[in-house]
Amino acid sequence: MPTVSVTITPGSNMTKTTDSGDAEQTGLTGAMADVVYTAVDGYYFPTNYSVAEVSGIKVTRDSYTQITVSGTPTADAAIALTAPTAKTTPDAPTAAATDCTTTDNNDGKLTGVTTEMEYKKSDAENWTAGTGSDITGLVPGTYYVRVKATETTNASTNQELT
Repeated sequence: MPTVSVTITPGSNMTKTTDSGDAEQTGLTGAMADVVYTAVDGYYFPTNYSVAEVSGIKVTRDSYTQITVSGTPTADAAIALTAPTAKTTPDAPTAAATDCTTTDNNDGKLTGVTTEMEYKKSDAENWTAGTGSDITGLVPGTYYVRVKATETTNASTNQELT
C-alpha cells in the first residue's frame, strides 16, 4: 500500500490539544493519530457541527468544547475545520431587592431570581445559583445578579441591587 498524508487546517478560535496527533501526518500506511481540537474560551462547537469526510478522514464533535479528527486515509487528505461558534451574551436580568425590616437586619430579599440566574454579595468571591424563587435571609449590602453562563452563552452583565 502506498503511503499517504493528512493535513488538517484548523479554523479560527480553536487550539490543538498538546498530547494529540500532529496536524500534518505523512508516510501513513494505516490509521492516522487522532487530533483533538478545543474551542477557545467564548466559543463552542454547536450540536449540528459538521465537516465533510475527506478520503476516510472524519471529524467527530465530542462536546461543546471539543472535536476529534480521525480515520484511516484512503488517499492524501487535506481537511479544513470549520471555526466554532461565538457564544452570545444575554441581557442583564431584571430582579428586584427588598430591604430588611427586622432589627437583626437579616430578612432582605431578592425577587425574580430564576434557576437560570446566579447572585452574590458584592464582597463575596463565589456566585450562588438561583433557586427559582425569592432569595431570602439576606443582610444589607450590594448584591449582583446575572444570567449564568451556559455551553452556548456567556454570563450576562451584572444587575446591581441594594
